[in-house]
Formats: sequence, C-alpha cells, structure tokens
Amino acid sequence: MRWRCGSDTSRVSDYDDIKKQSGRFGGLHQRIHETFQRRSESPAAWAAWEQACRDFHSYESPMRFIESADGRRRLREGDPALVEHAIAFLELDPYVFRSGYAKAAIIRCIKRLSFTHAQIQRLQGVVLRALDKCDRQEFRAYCRLAAAVDSPAFDTRIRERLNSPDSAVRRRARYVLDYMDN
Repeated sequence: MRWRCGSDTSRVSDYDDIKKQSGRFGGLHQRIHETFQRRSESPAAWAAWEQACRDFHSYESPMRFIESADGRRRLREGDPALVEHAIAFLELDPYVFRSGYAKAAIIRCIKRLSFTHAQIQRLQGVVLRALDKCDRQEFRAYCRLAAAVDSPAFDTRIRERLNSPDSAVRRRARYVLDYMDN
C-alpha cells in the first residue's frame, strides 16, 4: 500500500491511515514471532518464517516520503497538508521499522515553521509524551522540537516532571530544559 499525502487529506484520515499502517506493521512483526516458534518443524515452516521476515523488512513506513528530497523540501516549506500529516504522525507515535528516523527527519524539517496555536499545543503534547515514555533514538529531536514550541506554560509542565517518582522522566525533563536554556 502506498502512502497518500495530498492536499485533500484531513486530520482524521491521517490518523486512520497511520493507525492502519502501524497495525499492519504490528501484524507483520507478530507473524515473525509465530512462524519462528515453528520454523524447525518442516521445510514449509522454515519457508513461512523466511517469508514473514521478508515481508517485515519490506514494510514501508507511513512516513517513507520524508526520505525523499521532494518530501523534505515540501515539509520545510510548510505545505499545509504535509505539515498536518507530519504532526498527526508525531502525535500517534507509531513504533515501526525506521519510525525513529522518520520522526527525527520530520522534526528537523518543521522546527523552524510558524505554527498555529492549536498546532503548537499538539506539538507540546508530543514532547510531553516523549518525556513520559522511554528513551528512544529520536529523543534529541524532541528536545529541538521543545525549543521550537516553547512557552511559559509549556516550561512549567516540563518542570513539573522534575518531581516525577520516575528517575528516567526526571532525567529526560532535565535534558529538555538544559537544551532549551542553550
């Protein structure tokens, strides 16, 4: 399935499409685990496992277009449909093959754009969820995004996390605040 991203794409359909693609990825990943358990039973079982691996590795992320020069250019220029699509992808935070690279690329492209108030709030929510979740490859990009959408209220919400019972959340909050201070 090829990813659609045109000017007629609505926020709801972005969410639905990204969820559908992410669900497909999850199913491919699950199929590897299921076939792995039975791969030594027969040559056919081995072939099924190999096919599951090929299918998994051939999966294309819903944000694959961001790897093209044209996609990055359009996003940096602020193509409204593409920006909306990218924000929806960051909000949904699918964890699929190469999604961390796609999220970091999106943030590099959009961090200098002018956003609407609603978009700023949504992107602040993206950063706060990243603080509350786990350490991933793209965390530094979330720090850059935090600096791009900073506000006094947002700063306060980050500082609240310095009192979290979870030491990892405190560490990530400190890292974001240090990044924003520089």
